[in-house]
Amino acid sequence: RLLELLQADDETGVADAVDVALSQGAYHRASDIHLEPWTDSLSLRYRLDGILQQIAIIPKDFQPKIIARIKVLSELVCIPTRLDCFLLDFIGNLSWLSHCAA
Repeated sequence: RLLELLQADDETGVADAVDVALSQGAYHRASDIHLEPWTDSLSLRYRLDGILQQIAIIPKDFQPKIIARIKVLSELVCIPTRLDCFLLDFIGNLSWLSHCAA
């Protein structure tokens, strides 16, 4: 379902896909949700019972939109770490209230 949402032509596809990934992580009681960038894809993994489980392989084309969505949800603030370079720190947090049953 995640990949179907990402490939939808409307603008809400990425937002819905991120919502599904977070909701499913909460539903499965994941302690962590990992998005790992690879050369040609993103790996979505949940930590379940202390073990990282592969959930989906996402095409690399969606990486900028997914990251942008997570930054919006996290209300990230970008802070330059040094004025003479492009290194940046991000400060924010993300609280997620899932609509799935506990």
